[in-house]
Amino acid sequence: MQKAFHRTAAWTVLAVFLAFGAVPAAELAPEGERWAVVIGINDYQDLGKLTTARNDAKALAQVLVESGGFAENRVILMTDDAPEPQNKPTMGALKKRLENTAAVTETDDTLLVFFSGHGVEDEGRGYLVPMDGDQKTALPLEWVKETLSKAKTSRKILILDACHAGSAAKGVGGIAPSLVDAAAGLTMILSCASKQVSYPDEATGRSVFTNYLLEGLSGAADADGDKAVTCEEVVNYISRRLKDWFQESGKLQTPVVLPQKMPNMVLARVMTGVRRPPRLPLGLRGDVVAHRLILTETSVDGLIVQVAKLGSVAYADIGKKDNVLLGMPFSVFSPLELGKEDPKPKASVRVVRILDDASELRITLRGNEPVDVGDVLYSPVYDRGRRLRFMMVGRMDMDGDGKDDSGRLRGMIQDLGGRLDTELSVQSDYLILGDEPKLGPAPGPDAGPMERQLYDEARAPFIVYSTAVDKAKEFSVPILSLNRFLGLMGLAGGD
Repeated sequence: MQKAFHRTAAWTVLAVFLAFGAVPAAELAPEGERWAVVIGINDYQDLGKLTTARNDAKALAQVLVESGGFAENRVILMTDDAPEPQNKPTMGALKKRLENTAAVTETDDTLLVFFSGHGVEDEGRGYLVPMDGDQKTALPLEWVKETLSKAKTSRKILILDACHAGSAAKGVGGIAPSLVDAAAGLTMILSCASKQVSYPDEATGRSVFTNYLLEGLSGAADADGDKAVTCEEVVNYISRRLKDWFQESGKLQTPVVLPQKMPNMVLARVMTGVRRPPRLPLGLRGDVVAHRLILTETSVDGLIVQVAKLGSVAYADIGKKDNVLLGMPFSVFSPLELGKEDPKPKASVRVVRILDDASELRITLRGNEPVDVGDVLYSPVYDRGRRLRFMMVGRMDMDGDGKDDSGRLRGMIQDLGGRLDTELSVQSDYLILGDEPKLGPAPGPDAGPMERQLYDEARAPFIVYSTAVDKAKEFSVPILSLNRFLGLMGLAGGD
């Protein structure tokens, strides 16, 4: 059905609608089959080309099967480059796929629909544009929601990443008021707030938000380790990772969740040990073992054993048996940098998949040199055999806003497996120095009690700071400035 648009507005939303019955989470029926219709459109017949939508869909379909507990024959992938006509996301094919899939689901099943492509808004209503559509021929969101509501299951998920025509950066946000109003009784997740941008990740060729969705569904969001990734866990993980990404890139993207209270619903069942990249070549293993004996700031934590053709994904020789954590960041160095007083990293990577003896890494930041096989990994908070111990002193301003981020840094270290000491000892591995506390001149003999009290309060953190530095030198504990620590983590900073 064609519709004449009186006006159009750019909007980019990633909305996850989860329609649930009134049954409490603890009394939900046992899980049945998991169904998914995953749609990604880059090339439109009459609208601008997108750069990440197709990759978003293909990657999600793969993760659902390999890591999320979905059967391969229950995941329908529809992309504009699909060879089968029924899997090309035209208006007719989209409607048929959605109607048929909704019709076959049973009460205990899960139904997930993902759309990444162009979206338009007119008079407070949202529309999805199929590959053969335009601003006058689009699929109303109301129709999609009505179709999903006919499914027997109460576990219905609709994920939308919709972009304005011609936007290479996935469009400027502008959340439609009616879309928010229409969320009564549903859970919505918007990838970015109004007037923000849903950014692409050039390293992976996917959107940044979708990257974190994939990581979360693969197990990184499984906060309680029960192998079941819930809606709340995914939302919390994506929100936290987008904050981290803002610190790395300076690009703000804030997801919006409506309502704030989310249902306790399992979105994915974490599967492990699916794909295994090549093991470490024997010719390089001896060098790695030798390098690990170097007790310096650049001691090797792992080795790059394979790099994807496009140079955005790499594999390392550290895995589940080495206590690697999903989302853990590393700096990548050339082996020629080992032993230098001030080694220069060539890239930053983050763990996105863990196997028994290997990890898949996403290259997040890179310099002028490409990541190569034989490059080494380093993180100041990671050790294969034990949890490292840290002490922090001073004001930790991680983002240059003049505020103390000690709590955030403390949480990051603990999330990555590190321990925090309240007092430096010979067992401590690193001392992290923030801004040194400022201490004015001592009160004179005529100073009053209040002035002396204020001085003593200011002197206390100064003593803690200077004592920790003296002990670190005495015990030969490495001292890292906050900038240096963040730089070695592959997050920010430098000298």
